[in-house]
Amino acid sequence: MRQRDVDWFREIVDAFFRLTGVPAVLNTSFNYAGQSIVETPEEALTAFNDLCIDGIAIENWFISKRE
Repeated sequence: MRQRDVDWFREIVDAFFRLTGVPAVLNTSFNYAGQSIVETPEEALTAFNDLCIDGIAIENWFISKRE
């Protein structure tokens, strides 16, 4: 993992901590119930649209749902 990748993810964790008081982000799986885990950005975006997920990080992008 490149340092730039570590710094970027650290910014996400720090922002989450400021918002919630929880200093960790954990995703044990990313899939529909009974289905295999998503494998591509396209599958991730489809699942993001369909599931109750607030935000998604893909490479250098962070996408969130508006309320």
